[in-house]
Amino acid sequence: MKSIVNLLPTSFLVLTFLAVANGQWGNNNNNNNNGWQNNNNGWAQQATFAPTTVPTTTSPTASPTVSPTPSPTAKPTNAPVEPIVLDQVALLAATTIPLGGQLDGTELEYIVNTADARAGGQDTVTMTYTIPKESWIAVGFTNGNGQMVGADAVIGLPDSGEVLKYSMSSKLLQGVVPMPQNQQTLIETSLVQDGGITRMTFTKILNEAGEVPIAIGANTFIAAYGFDNELFIHERRDSFAVDLVAGEVEVVETRKKALWKAHGICAALAWGYASPMAIGAAVLRYWLPDGMWFKIHQALNMSVAVLTVLAFGFAVAAINAEGLSHFSASPSPHRLVGLVVFLLLIAQTVGGIFRPHTPEKGETKTTTRSAWEIGHRVLGISLLLMAWYQIASGVKIYQTLFVESAGTNLLGILWGSIGAIVGIVVVGRIFAYLAEKKEPEASESPVSEV
Repeated sequence: MKSIVNLLPTSFLVLTFLAVANGQWGNNNNNNNNGWQNNNNGWAQQATFAPTTVPTTTSPTASPTVSPTPSPTAKPTNAPVEPIVLDQVALLAATTIPLGGQLDGTELEYIVNTADARAGGQDTVTMTYTIPKESWIAVGFTNGNGQMVGADAVIGLPDSGEVLKYSMSSKLLQGVVPMPQNQQTLIETSLVQDGGITRMTFTKILNEAGEVPIAIGANTFIAAYGFDNELFIHERRDSFAVDLVAGEVEVVETRKKALWKAHGICAALAWGYASPMAIGAAVLRYWLPDGMWFKIHQALNMSVAVLTVLAFGFAVAAINAEGLSHFSASPSPHRLVGLVVFLLLIAQTVGGIFRPHTPEKGETKTTTRSAWEIGHRVLGISLLLMAWYQIASGVKIYQTLFVESAGTNLLGILWGSIGAIVGIVVVGRIFAYLAEKKEPEASESPVSEV
């Protein structure tokens, strides 16, 4: 009996513990089920774009029994969900394209802004053009021909910090003028120069009255930059086709490369080779007896005339095709000097054909003949020097316009060839002088048969 009494407190403690534990389990079970339901409710509320009813589920325990609770129906949001168009998504991403041709080393970054609130809901394009130089900078928009004349442009002038819209009615500076104030609608412009780099940013409305439209698609743009910050002739300029959706870019050839190449070849053959050799034949007449020097001299000079006429014709055709101004001294005197060379060559050729009578052996030269000889030689050497300037400046212009040719040292080839011809003539004349000293009678033949 005493042992039973001793066990009572222990039994009471055990029973109390079991009762408490049973109640706690029931509360946890209910809370778990409620929590499960709450979690499902939260999932259903988040699934705004998928109003699918959550499947009915029972409690994972047999006791106590929990009735299946369906997920509440998702409530639609107040703002309608607009469909997403893939093309629009592409347009909303900034695209950076490296430019080629004369603009190699520059890059254009753009982003199309549809229904731009800054422009009253109109479509706009934001552009950033970066060049590896500190100078004025421009991006232009053409009607598809890639030409400067008739295009609109955005030009940045670093000295004033202005970024304005310009219309271009001529390739001369006076034809590049800012648009009226009511057309200066650019948004959020900036112009920065730092560490040898110039960067211009602007946002432009795509379609504006009286201006060249910009398409959300294929366009032909132009870009340029100058020698320094003052707006004048451009150091580099090129046209390029760009698709604002696809982000594809391609250089558009607006210069008549074939005509300019033919022009340069004819001029180089005439004045880099034929003319020096024609003069060399006259200087080295000691080595070309019996009038042979004169025949060579005359034939080479006629080839100079023919090649120069061809070079002149190719240049005129190219300028006509490109809409440039003939014989202008701006931006380079090359065209004007070319005209002078052409006219003087005609005079020299006609004078050579209708030269005064050549004196016979022992006959005294007339004053007219003496004056003609002096004029003929002075004009010949002057023409040659001017033509050499023309060839050198022409090569530089050509390799600026057509940068793919810049890898070839054309001037080195030219001056090397001319130097070789001049060297042969000089050495030949020295030996002729020494020979004439030993044989005085060899110099008795007329030396003015030109």
